[in-house]
Amino acid sequence: MRMEFRKGQKIKVEGPASLLIKDGVLWVFGKEIRSRERITIPIDKTILLEVLEDTIAEVSLGENATIDKIEDPIIPYEWRSTIENIYYDIKPLKILILGGANTGKSLFTIHLANFYSTENEKVGIIDEDLGQSEIGPPTVIGSTLITKPITSFSQSRLYDGYFIGTIDPENVTENILVGVKILLEKILKEDPSVVIINTDGWIFGEKARRFKINMINLLRPEVVVAIQRFNEIEHIIRPFERQKWVQIIRLLAPTILKPRSPELRKLIRESMYIRYLKDLKIIKVNIHKIPLMFSSYASSFPLPLKSMEKIRSSLKEDSFKKIEYIGMNSEELIVVINDMSIKDILNDILRSMFTDRKIKIIKKGEEHGIIVGIYDYNNKFLGIGYIDEIYYKRGIIKIRAGIRSSDTVGLICLGQLKLDEKYNERKRIKMWDL
Repeated sequence: MRMEFRKGQKIKVEGPASLLIKDGVLWVFGKEIRSRERITIPIDKTILLEVLEDTIAEVSLGENATIDKIEDPIIPYEWRSTIENIYYDIKPLKILILGGANTGKSLFTIHLANFYSTENEKVGIIDEDLGQSEIGPPTVIGSTLITKPITSFSQSRLYDGYFIGTIDPENVTENILVGVKILLEKILKEDPSVVIINTDGWIFGEKARRFKINMINLLRPEVVVAIQRFNEIEHIIRPFERQKWVQIIRLLAPTILKPRSPELRKLIRESMYIRYLKDLKIIKVNIHKIPLMFSSYASSFPLPLKSMEKIRSSLKEDSFKKIEYIGMNSEELIVVINDMSIKDILNDILRSMFTDRKIKIIKKGEEHGIIVGIYDYNNKFLGIGYIDEIYYKRGIIKIRAGIRSSDTVGLICLGQLKLDEKYNERKRIKMWDL
């Protein structure tokens, strides 16, 4: 539909929606949008527009999308003054953005990045939110470089990624800290004017507090921007108030933002899986040549023939044929079977033979759908994929991924999520379960 906006008006658009500017100028996140340019607002995203000149636009609204005039400022005055203060006075190299869910961390990050890029500065951005990142696929910490203003992170190109393999940070905080540190070191080599690290909204509980405090200590940002509704992250930032190497800036979260339901967050993630898992090809990887990280099976060595013969003598031949693989590492005995009916008797036999090992029994086929992260030989992130099948006896993994050939693959990391054929999150597994 055709809509007209008057100079000075402020507009709030909730997606999914798009605006094609026919005539006039709009201001979005510090970027001017002019004639023949389009603004796309994804599902459950909110964009705030300021009309700089009388504007005519073709507006398309999806299901549950809205477009309304508002009286509130596009961004709070203190946000604008803080951004100017950071750029002109503090001049930090590293900025860490903290806040709970739906407090406007991404909104502030885009405004800040656009202010720098409008001044012809190169900006590095790292998005640590595993479940809602727009820079990279879900389960991945993504980084990007921008040199001109953007209206959405989806307009930026993934510079590099660090695969975590899950959307829940609670049990992988060490992995996340390592990943953010590695991405920070890599992007600093591009000599940006500033690097902005946007974090997830996990702030409550002892583990969350320890995680965010460790992140500040590890990354050593010159500025921490704490966006709060009340004082919900004071327990994280107050210990650093007297430290000379970091400046704490507190901002109020905008009241105009609406919370996202868990169901909607899941829907957004699944749309991102589709984006990054299109045009898949089958690649076959030999784990004896290309390592599989975080896998008990891949870290094992096949059981010696003498031990296998002893197991065979303790089982009926039909039962023995149901064993796909038995291997051993320093801690476990890893057993893969194609029929769980022999699990109990096989477990008893193995416990009597290997008293110093834990027994892990895996059913063949359970590997299907497990998400994986793929790297080249220089630890450059290539993308995500998922396991189609493992030929356990031969050590061959069949993976569906959006890369052309296994020749470029130097490392595969096993994730903790299973996806179905439509990229719905079907099941969560533990690290080292396979």
